Amino acid sequence: MLDYLFFLSDAAFDNVREKERQSRRLLELGENLRLRGKACTKEELSYPLELLLEAEGSCRYSDLPEDWRQHAEALSCPEEPILLFNLESDEQLNAFLLALREAQNRQELRAFPHKAVLTENNRKWPLAYLAQHIESEHRMMQQALKLQTAIEQAAHVLKEKGGQASALAALLHEAEAALADAEILSSEEKVQALVHRLSEAE
Repeated sequence: MLDYLFFLSDAAFDNVREKERQSRRLLELGENLRLRGKACTKEELSYPLELLLEAEGSCRYSDLPEDWRQHAEALSCPEEPILLFNLESDEQLNAFLLALREAQNRQELRAFPHKAVLTENNRKWPLAYLAQHIESEHRMMQQALKLQTAIEQAAHVLKEKGGQASALAALLHEAEAALADAEILSSEEKVQALVHRLSEAE
């Protein structure tokens, strides 16, 4: 069983040599902590996480339904590097993350914006799907922060008006409800429209 897995996309690096250097450094970092790691190839992006990590009881690629494999292989290649962990304890995870951060501070490794842990829920996902899922969550978080800032600014204006602006109060209620709506947060256009309406209402 492997302790961690990573994928380094070509798009994230200036050249192949730099990508290979980063890959070797990540593997060395794991070896220093007595952890087994592996670099995932582009061809392996459609494999289930449990299979890539050699997890106990994992399925075999040949056992997967043909339509599943075709769907998985159609997934786009992630643009940002992704790091997946399958560690037995939080102590191991924290030790790896600390070593990673120190290597990044020494500019030996680039940042990994996408990190995840193998779970019962995601173990059968293709790595490419996991990357897309993380990227989607990251975009939604950015949208939520943008909307939250606009809400706070509009709420400050409403307070200054003594709460007498009913249209702004109604709009604030709508925007606050949108913070819990994944469909809205996943749409940059809808969030931007709300932010614009809030600023206009001020």
